[in-house]
Amino acid sequence: MARFVGLFRDFSSLFLQSSGNNSVSCDIEATLIRATRHHQSRMDDVSMERLLIHVCLQPESSVPSLVDCISRRLEKTKNRRVALKALLLIHRILRFDRRMHMARAVDSLQLDRFWFMKNEDPSSVFLRNYAALLKERAGWTLNQSDHRLEPVVNRSESGVEPAAFHVLTKCQWFVEKVLACAPVNVKPIDNLVLAALRTVLEESFKIYETYTDELKNLFTVFFDLSEPERTRACGILRAASQQYRDLRGFYEKCRESAVDASLEYPSVEVIDVGCITSLEEFTSATSVRTSNSFHTKFSSRIFR
Repeated sequence: MARFVGLFRDFSSLFLQSSGNNSVSCDIEATLIRATRHHQSRMDDVSMERLLIHVCLQPESSVPSLVDCISRRLEKTKNRRVALKALLLIHRILRFDRRMHMARAVDSLQLDRFWFMKNEDPSSVFLRNYAALLKERAGWTLNQSDHRLEPVVNRSESGVEPAAFHVLTKCQWFVEKVLACAPVNVKPIDNLVLAALRTVLEESFKIYETYTDELKNLFTVFFDLSEPERTRACGILRAASQQYRDLRGFYEKCRESAVDASLEYPSVEVIDVGCITSLEEFTSATSVRTSNSFHTKFSSRIFR
């Protein structure tokens, strides 16, 4: 019965849109309804591409209209498929939106207010975690030269902390959101969940590259940092060690869930906990005369 109610709502919405004028906003709403239909277990790629064309050609007008339509769509339905399709749509547009129009609009969407943010069933928890990842993803952009994700520099934050700390903090926040999307107790793991996980995985691979490079850079300059900065660096390294262990487990769960056999998972580095302990001991020591010997002994041991 719920399925037929959803089908009727989709049909009614499409009929009302077809009876209206032919403005761009009406076309966007009708296309969004097709892209997020209740009964289909897969995304409607044709409708998705049509929405992407709108966003690419007229981002200033199309993005606000699309965000309004998504908001109304999520307010009117409590269907898991519709909600997940809407989040997948947001994620896909974020990946193609080089001028950050959709990224700036994500905050105005206020994902926190929708029904799945309050429910505790496994499907709602997955939707909530995926929505949290999208909010974090809005703060990243794709570098066209090396195709890596990098955090957007907020002018109000620039100069407040060293660049390495800022990037690493953002990496750790992103990985935290990725790990929360682990396919644990998510039933059913259907095509939509697998599509979301595939996109999450692809972007986590890019974040992992940035994360690892920045950790290596931090270790290189560790002995040049001030004492407070070294203390903070040790905390970052300690947290990274745990996250890398969790990330290996997350990738293994995704392999078991058969997210996509064609994905090339990175070989996650093992951070030497003993090295971090030595750096913490060095930082807490009152004498710094041994810095050269520490640097020589541990400069190549942050990753085993």
